[in-house]
Parts: sequence; C-alpha cells; structure tokens
Amino acid sequence: MKTLLVTGGAGFIGGNFILEMLDLTGYRIINLDALTYAGNPDTLAEVARRSDYIFEHGDIGDRERVQGIIANFQPTAIINFAAESHVDRSIDGPAQFVQTNVVGTLNLLECALAYWRALPLDRQDAFRFLQVSTDEVYGSLGPVGRFTEESPYQPNSPYSASKASSDHLVRAFHHTYGLPVLTATYATGCTSRTTAQRSCACSRSAGSARSTTLAATPSARTSMWSRLCAACSTNASRWPMAANANR
Repeated sequence: MKTLLVTGGAGFIGGNFILEMLDLTGYRIINLDALTYAGNPDTLAEVARRSDYIFEHGDIGDRERVQGIIANFQPTAIINFAAESHVDRSIDGPAQFVQTNVVGTLNLLECALAYWRALPLDRQDAFRFLQVSTDEVYGSLGPVGRFTEESPYQPNSPYSASKASSDHLVRAFHHTYGLPVLTATYATGCTSRTTAQRSCACSRSAGSARSTTLAATPSARTSMWSRLCAACSTNASRWPMAANANR
C-alpha cells in the first residue's frame, strides 16, 4: 500500500484533504500534527479507527520525530500543510511563524532529502514533496483582478512572509539538490467542516477574482475542487485553477 505523510492534517484544509483522499484513493495516510490552536482532531473522528489512517502527535521542527516517522512508514510523498496560518496572530507574535513555517519546513525538507537520497532509483522517481502555500504570498489583490502562478511574490504580513520564505526554500531544494517538489497555492475556501478559525471565503472575496494554483508535473493539468458550502459553490467561478511545476 502506498503511503502519504501529511503534516498539519488536523488543520482545516489538511483535515479535509485527508478525508477526501481516504474516500477516493487506496493510500495509507500518516497524519503528523502538533495539535496547536489550529488543530481540530474532531474533523477526523470518522476515520480515527480506520486501518489506513494513523495519527502521530509531533512537530515538523522535531528532527528526531520526523526522521523516525519517515523511516518507519516509508512514504511515497510528503504533503506539508503544517503552518502557523493567521495574519492577526503573526502580527502579535511573528517569531513563532518564522519558527514553524520557515525553520520547521527547512527541517522537514532536510529529512525528506536524506530519505529520498537513500531510496532505490525507481522509488526516487516516484517520490514527491508537496508544499501547500497560500495566495497571500502574492500580496493584496484589491476589488478586482486575479492572481496566477506568474504573479510576483509580494507578502505584506509576517504570516505571508514566512510562507513565502518556506516556498523559496522548497524551490531551492529542487534546484540545488534535485528533490522532486511541488507547490500548491490556494485561496481560502470552506466546507461543511469550516471552523471558527476559518470564515467563509465567499463572504470575504465577493467581487474579486481569486486564483488557486496547483503545481503538478510540467505537462499536467489538474482540477481538484474541495467540497464547498452552498454559498461558496455559487461563487466557485471566481477561483480559476491552473497548474505549473516547481513554482
């Protein structure tokens, strides 16, 4: 059975990703989450006893913990949702955002690189590191317009600056070491499981065009919509999806 290591899988987007993947694929999913303020294990209560879902409590900045999980479960891919992710909190305490989003991602990349280098060639070819980013790295959109994967990075808060920094590290690990990486840059959405930490995207983006980019292989075009609430589904056309590799 192929295995995905998902970090930050108890968060809003990570949790919904895990539920979707367990519904649609035959992958085993390992969920590494520190269960901070943004983590809600109740999101995954319905799959907690499944044999293809395993929860591991831990921090992506804990090298020994991360190395042990990777060595034990031998993932086909690592998907990094783990992040401090709220702008207001980043204004009040930017250091924690740098620690988790930048230093933590760097640790995860170094562990992934060491693991990938030791794999047989066929498994090296199949392996991917997916960085889950945010459209906030592009800056402020204004009342009209849209972002694309060609938009320049213009982060305006400690949160978006820390995510942009981690995105640059992911790109650098590909170009410097050859680690096969992908970056997905999304606009905030909502599902029936939206929590108090996440407001409905439609209520915040009415009148503006949001873009969601999903990095894939150079020739791939991928369309993957999460399950939206009734309000968001009526506005889905405002969020076009495109694909590009190694953004």
